[in-house]
Amino acid sequence: MASSPNETSQNDTELGFSRSHSVGETDTVWALWTTIVAAVSLLSVFANLTVIFVVSKIEYLLEYSKYFILSIALADFGNGLVCSLAIVPSITGEWPYGRVVCKLQTILSLTFTAVSVTGILEIHMERFVAIEKPLHYYSILSKRKCLGVIAATWVLYTAFATLTVVDGGKNTDLYDHMVYQCCPTIIFKKPSMFIYLIVLVMASPVPSSIGILVINYRITKLLKRLRTTVNPAVSSHFHASGVTTLAARALTTLPVPDESRGTYRTFIVVALAFHVSWVPLVVVDSYCFATDTELNPTLQFLLFWLAMSNSFWNFFIYSMRSQKFRNQMKRMVSSCVAHRVTHRVGPKPTETR
Repeated sequence: MASSPNETSQNDTELGFSRSHSVGETDTVWALWTTIVAAVSLLSVFANLTVIFVVSKIEYLLEYSKYFILSIALADFGNGLVCSLAIVPSITGEWPYGRVVCKLQTILSLTFTAVSVTGILEIHMERFVAIEKPLHYYSILSKRKCLGVIAATWVLYTAFATLTVVDGGKNTDLYDHMVYQCCPTIIFKKPSMFIYLIVLVMASPVPSSIGILVINYRITKLLKRLRTTVNPAVSSHFHASGVTTLAARALTTLPVPDESRGTYRTFIVVALAFHVSWVPLVVVDSYCFATDTELNPTLQFLLFWLAMSNSFWNFFIYSMRSQKFRNQMKRMVSSCVAHRVTHRVGPKPTETR
């Protein structure tokens, strides 16, 4: 008979599911860790829900970048849900959900992280096309192509994460008692070199960082040459001259230099935020793997949850740098407040004479 989820078997104890707190020795420290875990999880969930609702309501937002922004927000939202499973273990010191949920959490964590960083690279590629080839933007990209790329990214990384966990997690404890959740970083401790290299190449920021760096260099050179704005009369002129609708549409939607620079810099900040939060964990884990050393539990906890905190950073970046995002969020808040007031007060009575 299978044991209930709340029961801890001897094998679960050996796997570390029932290990006591190890990143602190006092109740105050445990409370602090729990607060950090809960704050990161809940902020990630609510911040990305807001991003999804706000961005989906903006009618015009940087052509097809909108779909990639929503994909990143969905991945970060999922990461917040996954992280929320660590709240109970951070309080009790035990993993109460069983092995199946542990492996599922590992798969989802790896998938959401990889999709998020790949989405940042895809946005930079889309911006590169918009700036370098504005006349061919709508012939190179389309809604169907962008959604196809996003769907392929999700499917491929889900399959990759599943194979990695099934192969690397057979005889390996996926539950990391230092960070209170099951996560792919634990595979680095006793993996085959093949698995480690795949995880490092596919899921770490390294390949995306290289791609983003190259694209940013090209975009910077292009923006320096971008000196003129699009005159609204240009579109009418080209229509009258028989220019195709595709080219005319690209001309009318080509952003002016200031807007291009602002958009480009916003995504630069998004990329920098991701790498600031994730690179320390990847570097330290790689060093520990290469030198076969154990990381200090407190440092491991802080680095891991610093990386997880990136899931809600984009909300604040958009709020600070995008006027369209702020305006749409204000409209949504005003609409909600007006609806509540109307619902509470009721309709205005009709005056009778």
